[in-house]
Amino acid sequence: MISITTVTVVIGFVASLPGCASVGPIAPVVVSDVKSVAGTWQGVVYEPGSQPNYVELTIREDGSYDLVSPHAIGESRGRG
Repeated sequence: MISITTVTVVIGFVASLPGCASVGPIAPVVVSDVKSVAGTWQGVVYEPGSQPNYVELTIREDGSYDLVSPHAIGESRGRG
């Protein structure tokens, strides 16, 4: 079973994907069923003092996820 913290972090990340530097704070969203956000999400993550990071997040119905961020010399990957 997925922990609520994992779901909150993933949903927070997904919610930040369409954001840009001029957007204000994003409110947390409660997701009662992770299946409702399953799929592949693409967007840009802006971190202070760095270049935009283009990312692709795939969330499966069981709550597991894969994250890929391409770079000029390879790519960063994460999963959980």
